[in-house]
Amino acid sequence: MRRCTLLANCQGHGVALYLKRLGFPYEVETFESYKFFYKMQTTEELERSLRRCDLFLCQPTKERFHFHQSSEFYAREMIPKTARVVQFPYVWNHGQHPLFPQPPPNFYHGYSEIKDRLTSASLDRVLSEYDHGTFNFHLSERFQACVEETRRRENEWNMEVTIADWMWAYRSSRLLISYNHPASVVHCELARRIFERATGQTRTCPILHYNEPGLPSELPLSDYVVRAFGMQEQAHPAARDLYRRMLADAHARANGDVGRPSVDTSPYVL
Repeated sequence: MRRCTLLANCQGHGVALYLKRLGFPYEVETFESYKFFYKMQTTEELERSLRRCDLFLCQPTKERFHFHQSSEFYAREMIPKTARVVQFPYVWNHGQHPLFPQPPPNFYHGYSEIKDRLTSASLDRVLSEYDHGTFNFHLSERFQACVEETRRRENEWNMEVTIADWMWAYRSSRLLISYNHPASVVHCELARRIFERATGQTRTCPILHYNEPGLPSELPLSDYVVRAFGMQEQAHPAARDLYRRMLADAHARANGDVGRPSVDTSPYVL
């Protein structure tokens, strides 16, 4: 069987899962960039795989964690001249969560879009708007901005496989469980498009669970998101309290309490 090396971030596992279910005619070795940092995979293993692959699937990502193994240019030096290269995009979008924590010193995704309102209204007023379902998190605008940035990257890298337009068309579905962890439907669509590009065939495959790859950091679905995108899914009962606490936290930060720690979301992670 022909060999395929798949180099991606944490989204690689989900893509590989659905490629296998589609009947991909390659033996796929998957390497995920964060695993080099945590010594779960080695550069030697990656290089051995690259030197013998027939197909190289690459998800270009930012240089993070002080390694360069996520670089397509690094990998191109290793692969055989006869090997084919297919790129697919890194998927992220914070528009399907009212707020989402970022690692320090950053604060929340979505904070900058609501900061003006937080500084112009009292905490009681802000929470009253939230409780009545009228607070504006600018979800649609944020979702669209992230899609446009994904499209820009697809064009900049001249990717054969794209996903931005599809995400915009299917925004009424739950596409992400966290800002950078897609739901199963996105992994499956990426795999389907890769399969079609690599084989010239079109296939579909079943999805057994909305987070079948088992990615972590899922936060509950908010009723604000359900309404903003007309989703059929039900909001999670824990969401209202979580995002209310985050909003109060963001209000304090916007009004001078810059040292305030972010809300501990661990009790809410699903």
